[in-house]
Amino acid sequence: MEDMTYVYEATVDVDESGCYYVEVPQLQGVFAGGETLAEAYGNVAVNMQLVIADMLERGEPLPEPEFSDPAGPAVCVAVDEVFIQESKCLTVSEAAEELGVSPGRVSQLLDSGGLVPLVVDGRRLVTIASVNERKATPRRAGRPRKEATLA
Repeated sequence: MEDMTYVYEATVDVDESGCYYVEVPQLQGVFAGGETLAEAYGNVAVNMQLVIADMLERGEPLPEPEFSDPAGPAVCVAVDEVFIQESKCLTVSEAAEELGVSPGRVSQLLDSGGLVPLVVDGRRLVTIASVNERKATPRRAGRPRKEATLA
């Protein structure tokens, strides 16, 4: 998959407290806010990338961009295969925080097969699915029992 750029029309609102909200109406669920307009656009761009990556991954067609005002606000993002892979992963530090363990323990779990690694652009990441599976599996207290060896 080559690097693709996607542009969709956006709507911008400001609430009474001065916070900005940006929405991309053509992509369901793509909206975000921020204390500044730049922050709101940055947040909605990340949200838009994740939604587009998910749709592409599932083979869903993306809506054809429509613009009521060609000079109006829009959001432009790039999505490629690397982004799609990274969107399904956590860094070792993020996985450690999610699991409530140290980054060293996450590395041990990756080495032992307790978590599933994914290398993207030379970076070792942890799949979100394996972190969720580990969280869902009850753990017993104490160290695992060593198997006896016959002499």
